[in-house]
Amino acid sequence: MDARLKEVIAARYEAWWARAQVVWPQTKRVRLEFRRMGATAGMAYYGPDSRVELHPDYCLSNAKDMVEDTIPHEIAHIVAHQIFGRQRIRPHGAEWQGIFMGLTGRVASRCHAYGKPEAAVARLARQVLADVQRKG
Repeated sequence: MDARLKEVIAARYEAWWARAQVVWPQTKRVRLEFRRMGATAGMAYYGPDSRVELHPDYCLSNAKDMVEDTIPHEIAHIVAHQIFGRQRIRPHGAEWQGIFMGLTGRVASRCHAYGKPEAAVARLARQVLADVQRKG
């Protein structure tokens, strides 16, 4: 993934965390990693190695949605876990939905349908090639 895009996504991640910590100051920010995870766009991990992972190919092919939906979706999981504990709530239950709403001001959507990451990157590559051929 392009270093500049990675930097922009990481900055937006930090901005979402800053917003979350205004609403829930008792929460602790967790690190962000970029890792290929099959067809999963993002994942929240709890415990001593708490983190949010984002799929770099989806960041490339769906950057706007990753920033506006996937990042706050995963942060809402971390916040819910830190506030309520993992054993007491459902992953996309009322507590998580309330946190997502408090964070974004929008009703939560559970999952995304991006297709396979390889297909998304190939589609993006075709779009870029078509743009270059039109201009060149």
